[in-house]
Amino acid sequence: MTDFATEEAADLQKQREESLRQRKRKGVASPSGAGPNFSVQSSSEVKLTAAKEFEEAEKSVLDLELNRRNANTALCHTKIIKDWDHFQERATWLHRSLNELKKELRLATDERDKLKADLQVAEFDVAEFFKRYDHATRAQELTAKALEEVNKQKNGVVEKVAELENALDSLKSENSSLKEENLRLERGTEVAVKARVENFINQFEFTSDYENL
Repeated sequence: MTDFATEEAADLQKQREESLRQRKRKGVASPSGAGPNFSVQSSSEVKLTAAKEFEEAEKSVLDLELNRRNANTALCHTKIIKDWDHFQERATWLHRSLNELKKELRLATDERDKLKADLQVAEFDVAEFFKRYDHATRAQELTAKALEEVNKQKNGVVEKVAELENALDSLKSENSSLKEENLRLERGTEVAVKARVENFINQFEFTSDYENL
């Protein structure tokens, strides 16, 4: 029996004792089911017997009430035990589920940290790629500018080569003219030399003839 049932039993016992005291003070026995103003005029034995029977009946009623309350208390206690067992089972299941969720949370946290690390590596790779792309773009621009400059210089060289070729053609033409002039001069010189030689020879022969004379 629980403390609650013990308190109720004590309350019922107090009520029964208070009822008996009141009847003894009045000196009147009230049968079960009668009102408080009902009285019976009889001898002392009849009064005592009636009082005893009434007391036993009241005791039976109080015992029944106590048993009913004890049964209700036991029923509540049984329900409380069942509810407590169910609560413990539920709490155990929740605790186990909580542990599983904690494990999954740790795994998810580890996976998140790994993804963060991978993301940082990917961001670094992307930054490096854009740096290299910028360098390649700048190098391509510089190469294009250098190629444009080379093309300009090439065009200038081509023009210079054309000028040199024209100058060479002019020199060749002038050289041909000089050669022809040299030939003419050589021929003229040869004719002049021959003429002078012949003249000298003629003079020498004339002088010899004169001396012989």
